[in-house]
Amino acid sequence: IHPDNSNGLGVCLEVEGDRVREVCRDILLDNYTCSYILWKGHVFGITHNATASRVGPMYCFDVGTGRKKWEQKDAGGSMILVDGKFLTFTGNRLVLIEASTEGYKELARSQELFLPGENTARDSDRINPVLSNGRIYCRSQTGTLLCLDASGGQ
Repeated sequence: IHPDNSNGLGVCLEVEGDRVREVCRDILLDNYTCSYILWKGHVFGITHNATASRVGPMYCFDVGTGRKKWEQKDAGGSMILVDGKFLTFTGNRLVLIEASTEGYKELARSQELFLPGENTARDSDRINPVLSNGRIYCRSQTGTLLCLDASGGQ
């Protein structure tokens, strides 16, 4: 995925040796704030949302056809892929989503992670959650770092 923020769109390219072919181009792929994830021949991403909610829509595109398969409003902010699931961070909540090319299925949503004064910055949804050694790390825009044990006691 190559973001072209000046035009507000993204382009999926297929590269084989010296040959580059454009597969799809869509304004919905304008990954201004977070990277998209390529999984099972599909591109998943959350488009930046400039509204006060800080929670953008999530999209799934078929790379082969360039067509949008599904979209879900208010899905999250930045995201990572973990054990066949997407983990998104809205700036104040973690959302666990089933990785599926067929549709959106939310599996879990955390409580608010930061106190109101710790997360007042507008761009908090641009910070990726980090998973390391069974722990999830989230940082507020104001610099508060939170560590959650996701190991399940292992």
